Amino acid sequence: MNAELTLDDISLFLEKQSIGRTGKAFLVDHRGRLAATSTGVPVADSMNYPVIATDSADNYIVTAAKHLEKAFGFFKAIDARYQLSLKINSKPHLVMVSPYEHETGLTWVIATLVPESDFLAEIKSARQRSLKIGIIAILITLLFGVIMGAISLWPMLDLVRYVHQVGKGDLDHELRLGYSTEFVKLSKEINAGSTRDFKPE
Repeated sequence: MNAELTLDDISLFLEKQSIGRTGKAFLVDHRGRLAATSTGVPVADSMNYPVIATDSADNYIVTAAKHLEKAFGFFKAIDARYQLSLKINSKPHLVMVSPYEHETGLTWVIATLVPESDFLAEIKSARQRSLKIGIIAILITLLFGVIMGAISLWPMLDLVRYVHQVGKGDLDHELRLGYSTEFVKLSKEINAGSTRDFKPE
């Protein structure tokens, strides 16, 4: 009774865990009997006998258990951590298994089954995030370039307008370029030159 309650507690604990987005976890003993699952399916039948993993009510657990049996022959042969690939309903999954031995002598195999799409979803999300950041950075760079181009073009436009005014005979108009030290010096030289050239004798 105590062991059964403990296994139920383990199942409840597994149900509360987040295994990827849609992953599942289950525990089996070396004889392939279910000890606990994260899916809530019963681990004992109506006669209170342990359910064999390959006879579980969960098709995913059944498929994973059969795949492990095919790969290792029997669960007792799983003596280290392994990762295998399999397909369930034509969708690729990863199953990770590792042995666990309690100090009381209990030996289990812990298996987690996760669709590859759970991993790819995170990769796609990170890629989309990076793409958005890249686009924003490019737009900011372009905007900065346009602003700087406009700032550097304004004094040239002022110079063109000044030349146009002089061409019309407006010799009293002064050129004022205050965007940078070079342009200020240029405007002073032009204003001084125009004053000397057109000063009446």
